[in-house]
Amino acid sequence: MDISSLSVMIAALLHLGSLDLTENPTVTREMGRISFQLLSFVRMHDDYVGKTVFSGRMIVPDDSQFKSDFDIIVTKLSGAEEISLTLEVPDDEMPVIIKTRITSASEKSELVFVIYTFSKMNIQTTFDINNCKYAIWHKKSISNVQYVAKMSGCGEKGYYSGEKGYYSVDLITRDSTAVHKNRDFYFNQTIRYRAGKPDIISCHINSLAMKTDGIHINKLQFDISSVTVHNLVGTVLLRHNII
Repeated sequence: MDISSLSVMIAALLHLGSLDLTENPTVTREMGRISFQLLSFVRMHDDYVGKTVFSGRMIVPDDSQFKSDFDIIVTKLSGAEEISLTLEVPDDEMPVIIKTRITSASEKSELVFVIYTFSKMNIQTTFDINNCKYAIWHKKSISNVQYVAKMSGCGEKGYYSGEKGYYSVDLITRDSTAVHKNRDFYFNQTIRYRAGKPDIISCHINSLAMKTDGIHINKLQFDISSVTVHNLVGTVLLRHNII
């Protein structure tokens, strides 16, 4: 970790004021862009057979696995790190949205993107989430664990547009029952914005109380979501698996 990154992390933890900083925090993910890059998406209609073809180009990790609402064809482009992705949807089966999930075990992350079939856009070549960078650190003590994420280059905050960062967690009991009551006692998070943009996102895990009460974390992820309601690819969600 370079000095500037460490300074940002220490400043964030001092701001939250809940951890002993006598030791450096542990790097969970170095600062960098997301591992999936959307390059273009095109919609074309085949009047002869009555279907719509959605065709995209992306850069993805080599071990990526694909799953979509419709049959998907993925082709590795020769001489490049890119893949082409094609979805064919019959007109009489056309939904309002089409969801596709790409997972990578090596990157401990997944990308979910949603095509808005009602969009008037037929060609999209810019994707705001491509510019978004993030890093994650964590710090453990006897009684708690804290994760702090730093976002950079992400868009304006807002409910209907821009990029947002947050943690999602599944808490379960010893018999695998989901925990809904008093969740904030075991897990809570804060989001700090700077100049209208998400900056420092932290979560605090009360690990001692969880152990005492027989509560476990089934899944913990850091998510970055990008929503632009008028785009062909209107929603993009990056999930980084922490636990």
